[in-house]
Amino acid sequence: MFIFSFELNSLLLYFASVRMRSLFTTVILAMLLFTTASGQERKPERYVQVGGYVLDIARQPIGNVNIHTKMLRTGTSSNNDGLYSIVALPGDTIEFSAVGFRTLISVVPTDIKEARFVKDVIMEYDTIALGEVTVLPWGSYPQFLKAMSELEIRPPEEIENMERNVDIIHRQIINANVLSPEAAYRHIAVRQSNEAYTRGQMPQNNLLNPFAWARFIEGLRSGLLRNERDDR
Repeated sequence: MFIFSFELNSLLLYFASVRMRSLFTTVILAMLLFTTASGQERKPERYVQVGGYVLDIARQPIGNVNIHTKMLRTGTSSNNDGLYSIVALPGDTIEFSAVGFRTLISVVPTDIKEARFVKDVIMEYDTIALGEVTVLPWGSYPQFLKAMSELEIRPPEEIENMERNVDIIHRQIINANVLSPEAAYRHIAVRQSNEAYTRGQMPQNNLLNPFAWARFIEGLRSGLLRNERDDR
């Protein structure tokens, strides 16, 4: 009787272990099926091409602006005309940063349907306007008072001569940069002739032109470049 009861208990334990293993296997299979179904139901990510102009408050383009997205982690920069283009995700955050401007944050709409999104941004200056600063060659105000008290006042005749000399030098500088009508016409004619002669090719270099050197040597021999003092 005791042997029969022991065998019956062993049989019951065996069936219970088999049932537990079957239940564990069933749970694992259900979890795998649920994970597979969830992965199949997940929608693929949709990319959006975001572009536009980066402008300042005066509506002038800003070049070399650093632009990057937070979610997709892509980056680019605006060109000299302020134009930019970057790939992002719906609901992505785009950051615009540049030296001298405040950092700007722009968010792509989550309900966007199109594959392109045009977004012009206006960045504000991040500068502090300082007051007028006067630089003086004195280390302190007492030194300034001392220098003013020891200042030598020049006579009016000397000041008038200085102003006259400055005016003469100023007129000489202006006249040195102004060509006469004949010289200006000759200069423009020679330049237009050279441009027409070398159009579509490399500009000519008279340092490598043997004919130019021949004319130069002939001019030296004939006295074309002789100084007027030598003639006297």
